[in-house]
Amino acid sequence: MRSPNNGRPHRWLTSLPASVAVVVMLAAECGSGADEPEAAPDMVVELPGVERPTDFDDSPTPPVSVASSCPPATPASNLIDPHTGVVTRFDNVGAVYSAAEGDGTLLVADRDTSTIAAVDPASGRVIATAETRGTPDYVRYVAATDEVWVTEPDESGIEIFELTTGDAPTLRSAGFVTVSAGPEGLTTGGERRAYTHTSDANIAVIDVDRREVVDRWRTGCDTIHGIPAVDDERGLLLAGCGDDGEGVLVDIDDNGERLDTHAVGGGEALMAHGTDGHFYLRGDPGSRIATLVATDDDALEVIAEASAPDDGHCLLADPLGHYWTCDEDAATILRYTTA
Repeated sequence: MRSPNNGRPHRWLTSLPASVAVVVMLAAECGSGADEPEAAPDMVVELPGVERPTDFDDSPTPPVSVASSCPPATPASNLIDPHTGVVTRFDNVGAVYSAAEGDGTLLVADRDTSTIAAVDPASGRVIATAETRGTPDYVRYVAATDEVWVTEPDESGIEIFELTTGDAPTLRSAGFVTVSAGPEGLTTGGERRAYTHTSDANIAVIDVDRREVVDRWRTGCDTIHGIPAVDDERGLLLAGCGDDGEGVLVDIDDNGERLDTHAVGGGEALMAHGTDGHFYLRGDPGSRIATLVATDDDALEVIAEASAPDDGHCLLADPLGHYWTCDEDAATILRYTTA
């Protein structure tokens, strides 16, 4: 899928409000030790036009940028520069509940209208739209196959779209992956695999070429939550439980063997993985973000902690050495720098 801006990819970060779509659009994720004082955010990004409080959802980790949301009555989006925090507002892109970057194009999902759209991030112009079979939950770009994947829990699966480029770009439904028990958060990894939490507290492993579930791994959670965080280099995945801010480390290269757990406290777990090799974990509600490393003996070790807003349903890490969360009460997005 080629970008409409002469093929030059944009670098973004992406986080999104759910009440009205947070993502870089506003329609609407080393340390000195856990016993050191908790870190505070080094940047707080205010989102113009967003009502307080606001709900946030979805924390993909495309190249580098952030996201936001505002009331459905004000269809717009906010693109946030991860270096400076400068916010660019895009109007009339719909009520964005999920977003992802795909080879220089912004992909967004609107649960109100059961549609997805491709947006030129340089202009904010919608270049293609498509209806989904069911209500879209999360949209992701699968680079291995150059496809757009959309989770649809009420249809118990993931709908696959192709984006054609040219003078009149189109989004076309091109397949469907059945996921029994229904998919939740979706992410991609190496070896041409995708991973999704399922409502029965398992992880479904999907072969992206065959477009089918090829394995299921137990997490040990009573309920599951969030978007799995993958460390391709070490073959590890951090899954999330539905309470106590608990993350579960599993071995991708050993059939999903459960290696260790860590609970940061609070409610539903939110996970992220940075290019620095660190995992990040928070609970929502919850007041702390833990920076974790997987040790040589496959244990999760806390190397730093940061204070976080009590309510903030997003967490992501960017390639610049930052991690991000959101503050629902203040309708802001907070940036932290890895120590």
